[in-house]
Amino acid sequence: MAEAFYTSLFGWKAKRSPAGSPMPYTEFSVGDHPAMGMLRMPDTMPPQTPSYWMPYFQVTNTDDSTAQAAAAGATLMVGPQDIPSTGRFSILIDPTGAVFALFTFAAR
Repeated sequence: MAEAFYTSLFGWKAKRSPAGSPMPYTEFSVGDHPAMGMLRMPDTMPPQTPSYWMPYFQVTNTDDSTAQAAAAGATLMVGPQDIPSTGRFSILIDPTGAVFALFTFAAR
């Protein structure tokens, strides 16, 4: 439902991960440029959690930026880890409670 809504509203192109992927994911592109992604809420999330957007900020080095964010007062939710053939990310909560991610593309 969300995929149809956003592709219709913004004209985004959707590309789904291949069948059998460890984490089903839909990548949306603006023109030919991947810009955002969508996945189902994990079963580990409390059932009352509403759908939400989590911004990813592209950084040069996920590990360094994660450490810098933590030193500035962010709380680490998911420590730096790799997404095979894609890049490296972490998820944090800023001092006001907003959730965000840091991301570095893998070298190609």
